[in-house]
Amino acid sequence: MIYIIKSELCRYDICNVTNVTPRNIMKNFYSVIIFTFLLFTSTLTYGQLKLSGEIRPRSEFQNGYKSLHDIDVKATSFISQRTRLNVNYKKESMIFKVAFQDVRTWGDTPQLNYSDYFLALHEAWGEVKFTKNVSLKVGRQELVYDDHRIFGSVGWAQQARSHDLGLFKYEDEFKVHIGAAYNQPKKGEIPKNIGAFYQSMQFAWFNKSAENINFSLLFLNNGLQAFSEKQMINETRYSQTIGTFVKSKISVVTIDGSFYYQTGKDRGNKSLSAYDFAINTKIGLTDIFYVKAGVELLSGTDYNSTKNNSFTPFYGTNHKFNGFMDYFYVGNHGGNVGLNDFNLGVGFKEGKWKAGATAHYFMTNADMLDNNAKVANPYLGTELDLSVGYKFSNSVSFSGGYSQMFATNTMELLKNRNKDATNNWAYFMITLKPKFLDTTPKTESN
Repeated sequence: MIYIIKSELCRYDICNVTNVTPRNIMKNFYSVIIFTFLLFTSTLTYGQLKLSGEIRPRSEFQNGYKSLHDIDVKATSFISQRTRLNVNYKKESMIFKVAFQDVRTWGDTPQLNYSDYFLALHEAWGEVKFTKNVSLKVGRQELVYDDHRIFGSVGWAQQARSHDLGLFKYEDEFKVHIGAAYNQPKKGEIPKNIGAFYQSMQFAWFNKSAENINFSLLFLNNGLQAFSEKQMINETRYSQTIGTFVKSKISVVTIDGSFYYQTGKDRGNKSLSAYDFAINTKIGLTDIFYVKAGVELLSGTDYNSTKNNSFTPFYGTNHKFNGFMDYFYVGNHGGNVGLNDFNLGVGFKEGKWKAGATAHYFMTNADMLDNNAKVANPYLGTELDLSVGYKFSNSVSFSGGYSQMFATNTMELLKNRNKDATNNWAYFMITLKPKFLDTTPKTESN
């Protein structure tokens, strides 16, 4: 087996010991696949191996996505694609995963291109099972907790989100996860200008499930770097987020609610006092139709406030909340007037089909001034989201959607764009998730 692996590596010019570097391996996608497959195939008799993939092209039409559109600016359209190769391995007290990922836009690479730099490592972690209930997971990994509001995989984004950290896990009648991370751009140097990401982060999550209820507590200590060569500032400023998430289902009614409070200091060293409150209800009218309603209040900062009262959902899957057009908290709207989101929707699901329609009524949470130095009308606008999906098979699915924003003068003031322009967005996506190999016994894989 070792001879076969070496022979295959030599075909791609990486059999020389001096050439076997992470950089050389990552340059060639095919060599990574072959090396990984052959390496783990050689251990099939000793462990459980899963090989899976994903190809997800998505076409989008953007005409006012994330912000209001200008009348004299043309709409844009493009096709992006995510490609993944996932390797999962389990042996005795160890679990291992590597996920290679390529994210690109169709056409951004020449047709006769020899190589490119789009291949990345989305996940690379190992987990040691000390006992049946206690384990330690280290490496690059996704963090997903509760409804994705504070920690989420950001799966809608083609690149998604992963963290470099250590995670202690206790899971029995209740669950306790404790994680810690420290970021530095280059080893052996004093950290400089890490940017929007945390420099240091610690969190603890407690979860308990009963027959009809799921209850969680979350604490997050988030350290952002304040860096300025001119002002000779290089320090970490910490904020704390603490809150709870509760979900219950009784008969055809599902209710979930959450409350989070933030305190401490923001990056600019301002005192922080902010909150996020949400409650959602879903009622099954029949076996295939349901209605839903919800409200989320994210605190904001008034125009005359000396404190930071703007809540930040730091590492959540924010596309899932506050409308699919991503006007709020998707790389934007931070440190702003907050948001009150009242939403109402209907849905349908039968067999391989599902569809939904949701209307969002947006308001500012804090006061802002209009062009006449008076408090502006808090009503920002209404967004309508339509979506449809079809599961062709266990490995292939299709989905699409259309969204329209009906903005107001206050939204125009907030976004500094034209409310009278047509603001809409649409997408169509195909997802293929093949399973190449699974050596897990059926009794364990089910």
